[in-house]
Amino acid sequence: MEASIVSREDMNYLAQQSAGKLNMILSGMTALLNDNENKVNMLESQTWFQRMARTLTGKNKMAQQEIQRNHDRMNLYMSQAMTALYEQNCIDHQIMMSLGNQINGLYAEHLQLKQMLGAFASKLNEKIESIDNFHILVTEIEQGVYSDESAIISVCKIMAQLDKRTALDDRKRDILYRGMQQQGILDDTEKPLGDYLLEFTEIGMESIGAIYLELESIRDNYMAGLLLKLIEGYHFLPDMARKLKNKQSVVEEIIRNENLDSDIRVTTQEVYQDFVTSKMEMLDRQLPAEQIQDGMMLEDAEKLFLECRYKEALECFESLSGRGNGRAMYFLGLYYEGGYETKYIDKEKAKKYFCEGEKNGDVLAAYMWVNRMEVEKEERQQRYKEIKEEILNLAQTGDIFAQRIIGEMFAGGYGVPVDYESALDYYMKSADGGCCEAMNLLGTCYVYGKSCTKKDEGEAAQWYKKAADRGYARGQANWGLCNKLGVGVEKNGYEAVRWDKKAAEQGDATGQNNLGTCYSDGVGVEKDEYEAVKWYRKAVEQGDGSAQCNLAGYYANGRGGLVKDEYEAVKWYRKAAENGSEDARKKLSESYGIHIKEESKNG
Repeated sequence: MEASIVSREDMNYLAQQSAGKLNMILSGMTALLNDNENKVNMLESQTWFQRMARTLTGKNKMAQQEIQRNHDRMNLYMSQAMTALYEQNCIDHQIMMSLGNQINGLYAEHLQLKQMLGAFASKLNEKIESIDNFHILVTEIEQGVYSDESAIISVCKIMAQLDKRTALDDRKRDILYRGMQQQGILDDTEKPLGDYLLEFTEIGMESIGAIYLELESIRDNYMAGLLLKLIEGYHFLPDMARKLKNKQSVVEEIIRNENLDSDIRVTTQEVYQDFVTSKMEMLDRQLPAEQIQDGMMLEDAEKLFLECRYKEALECFESLSGRGNGRAMYFLGLYYEGGYETKYIDKEKAKKYFCEGEKNGDVLAAYMWVNRMEVEKEERQQRYKEIKEEILNLAQTGDIFAQRIIGEMFAGGYGVPVDYESALDYYMKSADGGCCEAMNLLGTCYVYGKSCTKKDEGEAAQWYKKAADRGYARGQANWGLCNKLGVGVEKNGYEAVRWDKKAAEQGDATGQNNLGTCYSDGVGVEKDEYEAVKWYRKAVEQGDGSAQCNLAGYYANGRGGLVKDEYEAVKWYRKAAENGSEDARKKLSESYGIHIKEESKNG
C-alpha cells in the first residue's frame, strides 16, 4: 500500500545472498522488529544493517537518538524488505516455519507492525499450510539427516521444522519423539549445561539463522534464552572477530552472567520436551489464521480503493465488516456518506458505520464519528485529543489513510495545535503513497496558499491531474475546472468538459455542478440551459451548495425550462447559504433582504 523505502541497491544486495547468509539477515531483522534498540549493538556491524542505516539516515551507524527517531521507519524498511524477498522466492524453505511463527507473533502483539505485516503473514501462512512438513520431518529423522551432529543442534533443527499442525497433535508429536529416540538424538543421559552450550558453538553458519528464528519464537524459555545469548555473543560477530573468539570463554561468560552452577546437568529429552511445551504455548497465543487472512483481504481491498475500483473494493469491505472489522466499517461509512459510488448515499447509515467502526477499534472511524457528533466545540476537541496519538502512530508507520487524516487535524487544529508544516508533510506522505484524496487536498492547498504552501497554481494543477489520472472523481472535477478557468494550465473548454463528464458520470457532485456550468456558459460545448439544469439537479440531490445556488438563479430568472418562481429561488438560495455558499448568502441579502449567519461546521 505504501511506497517502498528500501532502495533498489539494497534489495539487489539482499536477493543475491546465499540461503544461509540470508537466513541470518532475516533472523537479525526479526530480532530488531521484536526489540529495536537493545539489539542494535549486536547487529550494527553487519552489512545489511549498515545499508539500512545509510538508506534511512545517510550514515553507516545510527546514534541512540537516531534509532529512536527512525524506529518506525526501520520497522517499515525491514517489513518491506522481507515481503519483497518472499515475493521474489528468495526465502529458503528451511526458515519458513520459524519465520512464520515470528511474523505471526509480531502481527498479534504489535498494532503498528500489524499494519505492515498483515499481507506478508497471510502469504507465509498459506505457503506453510501447503507443505506436508510432518511427513518430510519423519522421513528425514528416519534417514539420519539429523544424526551426524550433536544432539542439542539436532533438537534445534528439528524444532525449527515443527509446524502448528504437528506441534499441537499428540499423535504426531509421539511419532517424532520415538523417531528421535531411535536415532539417538533424545536420551536420558545427563550432561553438564556448559557442554551443551559449547557443542552449540559448532553449528554451521548456514543453519544459524533458521535456528535463531526458532529460538526467538520461544524466547521466554530459559534454555532458549541461553542459546540466543550464545548466538548473539558469538555467531553474530563479524567473521574475523568470531574466528578470534575463544568459544570456551564465551560459554563461561554466559554461565557467569546468568549466575548458573557450572555443575547443572540436563538430558536432551528434558530440553526437547521443555522446548515443545514452550512452542505449544506460543502457538496457542497466536491469532487464528482467519484473522490474519482478514488482514490480507483488507489490504487488497484498500489497494482496490486506491485504484478507484470502488465496486470491487466494496464487496471486500462488506464481507470484512460482517466479521467485525472496524477499518472496513470506516470505508463503508465513506461510501454511504457519498464520496464514492453515490447510489449508496445514506448519511445516517454512514454515521452508524463510523460509530460501529469506532466500537470495533478503528481510530479512523472514530475520527469520522467525532466529526459528525452533535456536541459542543470543547467536547469535540477533547475527543480529538483522545484519539490523536493513535492516529499519529498509525501515520508514522506508513498508513496513508491515517496520514491524510492527521494532516487534516494539524491543518484545522483538531485536538492538536495548528501546524501547517506538519499538515503539508503528512498530506505529501499520503499522496506519495497513492491516496487520491490527499493529492486532491494538496491541489487545493496550492490553489489557495493553505497549510504552509505558497499559492502556486501550476503545482495545484499537477496534483489535481495526478488524482484525476488515477480515476478519482473529485480530482477529475477540479482538473476540469483548472482547464476551464486556466488555473495552472492554458484554458481549454474541451478538456474541461471531458474531465467534468468523467467526474459527473461517477456521481461526483462537484463534477456535476461544474458540467452544468459548462453547459450554462457554453464552455467546451454548445450552450444548453436545459442540460445545465439537468446536471445542477443531480448535484443538488447530493446537497452541493454551489449547485443549489445555480439552480436558485435559474428559478429566479425562469431559465432552462423552469417557470420563474421566487419561492423556489429563495428556498434554494437559503439551502445553498446554509451549505456555505457565499454567493447565495449575498444574493439573499441583496435581492431579498434575508440575512443568513455563517456558521462553523467543525469544532
